[in-house]
This record gives sequence, structure tokens and C-alpha cells, in this order.
Amino acid sequence: MKLLSIVILISLISACGSIDKKMAYWEQELSKNTPVGTSKSDVAAYLDSKKLSHGCHRVELQCYALDKDIESYIFVTFSAVLVFKFNEELSLLSYEVNQTGDGP
Repeated sequence: MKLLSIVILISLISACGSIDKKMAYWEQELSKNTPVGTSKSDVAAYLDSKKLSHGCHRVELQCYALDKDIESYIFVTFSAVLVFKFNEELSLLSYEVNQTGDGP
């Protein structure tokens, strides 16, 4: 029983880095490839090149992309949610990289 507890603890500790690494990756990628001022169509083309599903909401001024199933932790699977906000001219105002967990 003690061995099982140790194995579970080690696996939990070693699994905790994947989502953090992916979040840092997306921060760096978006900063480099979709800086503020990028057109909405160029952001969409970039997301397509990364094969990420994406779509818009709220009169097309807020768009989302999802990098799914980055890491699993017991019964929860983590993903990265990329949020892009555009102005009326459809130029990028800002972006966010958030994580979400999905489970029972």
C-alpha cells in the first residue's frame, strides 16, 4: 500500500509540468506570431497552420482557439484556451492564454 502511494505521488508530481510548459509555449508563440495589431484573418490563418479548432463570439470581436488534452491528472484533462479580442477594424487588441480542466 505504501509503495502504491509513493508511485501515485511521483506520477502526480511528474505530470504537473506539461500544462505549464504548454501555456508558456503559447505565450511565446502568440507574442511572436500574432502581436497586437495583427488582422483577424492573419490570426485565423496562424491558428489554421497550427491545426487548432477556433471560432468567434460576440459580433466576431472575440475569438477562441483550443489546444485540447495537453495533460491528464487523475480524472481531469487539461487544455489551453487561447482568447483573442479584436477592435471594430478587426485588428488584434489583446490575447490571453488560459487553462481549463474537464472531468467528471
